[in-house]
Amino acid sequence: MIREEVKIISKEYLNKDVLKIRFEKPKEFQYKPGQFINIKFEQEGSFRMRAYSILNTPSEETLDICLKIIPNGLASESFKEAKENDKYTIIGPFGYFQLNENEKEHVFISTGTGVVPFINIIKEFVKKDYKMTLIAGYKKQENIICHEELKKIEQENKNFVYKPTITREEWGGLKGRVQKHLPENLSKKMFYICGLKEFVIETKESLLEKGVNEKYIKVERYN
Repeated sequence: MIREEVKIISKEYLNKDVLKIRFEKPKEFQYKPGQFINIKFEQEGSFRMRAYSILNTPSEETLDICLKIIPNGLASESFKEAKENDKYTIIGPFGYFQLNENEKEHVFISTGTGVVPFINIIKEFVKKDYKMTLIAGYKKQENIICHEELKKIEQENKNFVYKPTITREEWGGLKGRVQKHLPENLSKKMFYICGLKEFVIETKESLLEKGVNEKYIKVERYN
């Protein structure tokens, strides 16, 4: 684990309310796909931490995170105003939300920015001998994150299936909540769920009711 000040290299809006921050990566920093870092913020003379999943793979030369912009949110307001070369203290890595490499089939289920750790995992393992499906739920098409990148990965890898689904408008793809698009055969698969607390609990309970053993379910909550 490290605790170190790092500079912002760039900022990019992935959609109207999701911001990607690219930091320089410390030379000693090593992590596993699916892990997260804590970032330190100052507020009224005291310090607070916020946790962010890492977007890019360990072999890449930068350290990227995504956050949903929340009006008057501590981190949101700080990063909205931040400029290139501004410094933030990062601590980590943390977390056990990682691929179970002993299993061959993996189903990733997310809403919103919950897709971030899955993008990292998919990019790292897609060339290896695993079958992977990503079911990513969003309210509207404009909310989708890294859509073109994930479509390209799917086109180039027969072992990866990408299933974005929209709940609040018509579009040319899948519609409805992610639970509607789970595989018909749930056996011999690892399930990973990431998103807000209520979504994670509901989706896990749905899998348990369908007969999935709890040991084949991993979860990560964002609130």
